[in-house]
Amino acid sequence: MKNAWRVIASVLMVFLVQGCGGSDNTESESEDDSTPDTFYFTDQYGLGLGVYAESNIIEVSGFDVEIAVSIEGGEYSINGGEFTSEDGTIVDGQNVTVRVFTSNELYTSVSATLTIGEVADTFSGRTASLSLYARHSFKGLTFYWNSVSTATHYRLWGQLQRDAEYEQVGRDFDGTIHSTRVEIPLHRFDWFNAQFKLEACIDDDCFFTQAIDVASLRAQAVGYIKADNTEAFDGLGVVAISADGNTLAVGAAGEDSTAQINGDRGSNDSSGSGAVYVYKKSGMDWYFQAYLKANNVGAGDGFGTALSLSGDGNVLVVGAPYESSSAMGVGGNGGDNSAEHAGAAYVYQRLGDVWLQRSYLKASDTTAQALFGSSVAISAYGGTIAVGAPKHSNELGALYVYTVNGESWQVEAALRAPQGESGDRYGTSISLSAAGDMLVVGAPGESSNSVGVNLDQTDNNTPFAGAAYVYARQGSNWVFDTYLKASNTDRNQLLGAAVSISALGNTIALGAPGESSSSVGLNGDQADFSAESSGAVYVFTRGNEMAWQQQAYVKASNTDIGDKFGDALALNATGTLLMVGAPNEDSGNTEVDSHDGDNAAVDAGAVYAFELAEQWQQVKYVKSPNAGAGDRFGESLVIDASGNTLVVGAEGEDSHHVGVDAVLNSNAAQDSGAVYLF
Repeated sequence: MKNAWRVIASVLMVFLVQGCGGSDNTESESEDDSTPDTFYFTDQYGLGLGVYAESNIIEVSGFDVEIAVSIEGGEYSINGGEFTSEDGTIVDGQNVTVRVFTSNELYTSVSATLTIGEVADTFSGRTASLSLYARHSFKGLTFYWNSVSTATHYRLWGQLQRDAEYEQVGRDFDGTIHSTRVEIPLHRFDWFNAQFKLEACIDDDCFFTQAIDVASLRAQAVGYIKADNTEAFDGLGVVAISADGNTLAVGAAGEDSTAQINGDRGSNDSSGSGAVYVYKKSGMDWYFQAYLKANNVGAGDGFGTALSLSGDGNVLVVGAPYESSSAMGVGGNGGDNSAEHAGAAYVYQRLGDVWLQRSYLKASDTTAQALFGSSVAISAYGGTIAVGAPKHSNELGALYVYTVNGESWQVEAALRAPQGESGDRYGTSISLSAAGDMLVVGAPGESSNSVGVNLDQTDNNTPFAGAAYVYARQGSNWVFDTYLKASNTDRNQLLGAAVSISALGNTIALGAPGESSSSVGLNGDQADFSAESSGAVYVFTRGNEMAWQQQAYVKASNTDIGDKFGDALALNATGTLLMVGAPNEDSGNTEVDSHDGDNAAVDAGAVYAFELAEQWQQVKYVKSPNAGAGDRFGESLVIDASGNTLVVGAEGEDSHHVGVDAVLNSNAAQDSGAVYLF
């Protein structure tokens, strides 16, 4: 009976529950939410190679049960825990970060797709598109690159010649540096074969960019200097550089101010008095340091016609061949003008950044019209000065040597050419060895028809053939050593118009701008005289037996009538680099190693570089970046001891702009002059 009542009670309970709206076992009391809100990752770019890249942190929400999480292509971390690629679960409100391991290739993406429940998003990390770029800078190039995240350091590599091994250029750069400036000897650089590439490193794991070339920058990279008071007809462009390459002096013999040192440069009350501008190098930058004038400024003196700097750049000698005082020797009275165009030279010394005039030099036998100061030279140590007076004694010419004694200078010797005659213009050009114990003197008006070394000086049948004389110092005496003539002596060659001697005194170069052979290059046909005043250079060396002999007969690669190749020249310290100016060359080209065949810019000028390996060969043809007719680029030139800095003057250049790294695009100040650094 009890069991029957239990059955009836159970039936009634079911009935009551159903009657009150309850459900049976096939229905749940509520629906669980397992779909999270949509989430998004922010992709990353410019990443390093082979490194972990983490996404932004996302907070998952919008669900109320534990749901599945999985990843494809990377790893994830929940609430800052360990990263994993294994499937797992996540609950509402937790944070998730995704990471990928970047590619070992440049500009390559790696992706990871994170799925939470049924919602997914992809995080991508792309490696850097690392590239090396180059732009011009003053006498060089600047290389720059985009940043690589996590890079620890960079290296710049250069293949500086065809088929050469790459070599590191400069130091290692840390990961925060993205550019470097490189000074380049523009006149020696292999523009058409050189290539550069960048190495980026993440600790010891390194990769390279593609190589780039820089030939298109060879004109813009030339350093360009104008006076800071540029005016028409100033003729800026006579140049001198210290052996260490850190001090530059530039003469403007036509400058007109009456100022003293660093005085007011705005006046024009002393026409053609002349001025000298001094520039100093700091790091790779050049800045204007001093404006020099004579302490007896006179109209028409031509101060700055000739210049020479000591090896450290601290002593400067300046020639003013049209100065007219009658003073003699050292430190005389420069106030009178009773000896017209006798000429003078001035010695300046730098103390710190200050330049002071130390001495006023005159000939020991001052005469009018001697043009003392037409040429000057100073030894590397700054203790010996030579000054030429090519019109002394009816253009016989003379040379004077001075030595320093404490802080004062004294005349050591007054030299004349052996067998010299009127019209020889002995002293037109001079050059001293570094120690000041060897001296070469040019006499472009000399008329002997002898050829070679130490032959007859007395035959005068070849007017203006020219000659050069070598002297050696013995104690305080200067002894005549050697008489040099061209190997193809002919009239009007003007041998000795320019001279240069190497630092050790064992190589001499002589310019003959009036030479007329039509040959080209090295050691060609010297007997063909069909290219009048095309010009030539003769190189002499002294061997172990101390005898001088001609080593090379040098012509331009584009020999032409009237170019005056050899009007200016310079040897480096070792005598293995020779630079030759041809101020009347006519090409209108504006780049180093441009085509040299046109004659579109009369008297624009050019410079030629020759190097000695087993033999001499021309290695570069140098033009100014704004070549113009009448510029006379190459009328003056110098190189430092290393040969890696070439400075070229162009006294006929016409830009009206001013200062270091001035603008090139002007012809508004006729013959104001300019200077170029290669």
